[in-house]
Amino acid sequence: MGRIPKHAKKVFEGNIFSTWQWDQECYDGSTQVFEGLSRPDYGTAVGVLDSKEILLAWDEQPDRKPLLTSIGGRIEADETPEAGAAREFREETGYEVGELRPWFTYTPSGKIDFSVYMYIARDLKKVGEPQLDVGERIELRTFSFEDFLRLGNSSSKDLDGPLRDWELRIRLLEAQLDKEKQGELYSLLYKD
Repeated sequence: MGRIPKHAKKVFEGNIFSTWQWDQECYDGSTQVFEGLSRPDYGTAVGVLDSKEILLAWDEQPDRKPLLTSIGGRIEADETPEAGAAREFREETGYEVGELRPWFTYTPSGKIDFSVYMYIARDLKKVGEPQLDVGERIELRTFSFEDFLRLGNSSSKDLDGPLRDWELRIRLLEAQLDKEKQGELYSLLYKD
């Protein structure tokens, strides 16, 4: 656990989230009960096909509207972030990942102890059909490099956007605005 102190007590454990409480000394010397959530980390990837097209998922689940997203899910307790991202990619696409390049890691919320590990999945090999959970529908979508960059713009609905992941959108916007960052992203996606 990163943001939840070691002396915190788990007061609830669900299928995904756990709730923690702890006594926290405040600036005036008083003590208050603070709370936080924890959940398993998330491993996800943007795929690169041999055609140089970018592979993303149109993801639908019963509790929300469909959205465009990178491909991934929860990292199991016995997995590294890399292994979890590769397993999820295989389950959701039917593609085995030959090379998984780290892109960035971030923590989406200040109240949830949880990290997202984003990768670039390359050297993809189709090894079977997707193995989806009963609560998900996934359609694979492909984009040119230029259209992938445009997904950072929230008005790119003509490209199936906007993307769910704000951090990914920010990086795509930065690459649109900064030619050096665009070159770095291109190299990460396509160069050996």
